Amino acid sequence: MRVLPFLMAAFMALPLWGQQLQQNIYFVQLATYANPEYKDFSKVHSQGYLFAEMQPTGLYQVLMGTYSNYNSAKKKLDAVKAKGYKDAFIQRRAISEQDAVFIVQMATLDQNEDIYWPDWERLTTQLSLQLSDKKLRIAAGPYYSQAEADAALKTIQAKGGRQDMIVRRVSEKALHPLSNFERQKSKSYGKKTAVRSSVKSLQLALNQTGDYREKVDGQWGPNTEKSLLAFMQKDRTVQKYQLLSQDNFFKEEVEKYSLQYYLNLIDQDPVQAEAGLKQFKHPLAKVYRAYMYRNGDLVIDNADATINQLMQAAIGQVFINYHQKTRYDFSQQYAYGDIRQLIQHLRAIHEAVKDEPDVPCWFFRRHPQLAAEAFAPYWNNERDEYQISSDCGSFLSMPSMQLLLAMTQDLSGGKESKDLAQLNLLYAFPRGLEYDQMKALEAWNNRIWEQLATWRQGAPLQANSYKSLKVAYYNSLRELEDYFIQKGFSNRDARGLGLQTLQFAIGCQLDAACKG
Repeated sequence: MRVLPFLMAAFMALPLWGQQLQQNIYFVQLATYANPEYKDFSKVHSQGYLFAEMQPTGLYQVLMGTYSNYNSAKKKLDAVKAKGYKDAFIQRRAISEQDAVFIVQMATLDQNEDIYWPDWERLTTQLSLQLSDKKLRIAAGPYYSQAEADAALKTIQAKGGRQDMIVRRVSEKALHPLSNFERQKSKSYGKKTAVRSSVKSLQLALNQTGDYREKVDGQWGPNTEKSLLAFMQKDRTVQKYQLLSQDNFFKEEVEKYSLQYYLNLIDQDPVQAEAGLKQFKHPLAKVYRAYMYRNGDLVIDNADATINQLMQAAIGQVFINYHQKTRYDFSQQYAYGDIRQLIQHLRAIHEAVKDEPDVPCWFFRRHPQLAAEAFAPYWNNERDEYQISSDCGSFLSMPSMQLLLAMTQDLSGGKESKDLAQLNLLYAFPRGLEYDQMKALEAWNNRIWEQLATWRQGAPLQANSYKSLKVAYYNSLRELEDYFIQKGFSNRDARGLGLQTLQFAIGCQLDAACKG
């Protein structure tokens, strides 16, 4: 298991074990209470991240931080005192390697993000927070050995945690167990379901059509569902595009009895898949036969020898006259007793054979961790790119997405530019997004709707289309979020992945509609 270097609360690297160097972190302590509530500190909510830390006495210190230097803490202290907390003071903690513990890093978020804590508490009961000047790290731990942290990581991922979660080594003095005080910061605190921006936007859109008259609370429930159904049944624009979408021209077909057809078939019917693959001389036909034998889809005599022969034959076909650098030294002979080795070489051969076939979708469902390792970026250029087939299904088969695609294609003058490769990848193998990616997607979403708001003023027909499009768009986003939540992603990650899916599916169409 890869473990990153010892990191302090500011997420800055500290010396490795054996080097004796001490550093400090700083907090602003506002007060000590028996049972503090987040709402009672509304005067300073905008000044920094507040949390409560239980003391041995049973009382709670209310702190703001963490800050990596005294000057940053002093500025916050002055701001807090100006808001009326005259007795506030700076608390300094010295941290060193002797304080090191292990955590499972689950996510790094902006401190201002609304966090739905049940998303994380279902993965572990041992939640901790680690803060920098501007970021918030959600972690499981602390753990006092790497083995314990590695075991926790496997358990969390088995419960649906993201595959890019990692083990880190940090100072225990910089960790803060999640308390009820931090839970109270969430808009969803005390509610049965999460407050979701997509649902709130859908409710606002339905309110504009006159179909939703309840409180706009961002929670999906019977009233919102009933209002949506009523709108869909009466709106002529929606009915028009529903008829158009029934042509199912968004479906991606795989040619029957092609190499791709038989690769996709391995998961359902390995016997027929093997028979079909034997007809092809393509190196990947050999590789996937070797995979089937090693994975146990089919049992054959002399399996080890056959697997090695197939892999060496495929490697010879691909790399004998290959002039680019390779991930592995294929001039050597390999034994494939370990499926991990086989999967790594399968990836290398897919990389060298760029044109076809695509990687079967089922492959990522069967081997999420091994696939994540093998298909992780290596060259950091276009050689890392790959395509996934749609054999597991597709976002484009969702009725809400088919409706939205029909609407946006018509609004853009027939422009069709959906990125099927990226959509298939998101469907089969979604990965959590970084903060900058989330920020860029939110900016794209806001820009599109600002432009469409201007576009709707062109004519009454455009105003009606705008209302229908907005309902269809945010209903699709809601359903996409549901899909990613069921995959084990948090509401925050699900929103980002939903927006990314929409950008790949209809981004160009919306841009064209705005410009038109």
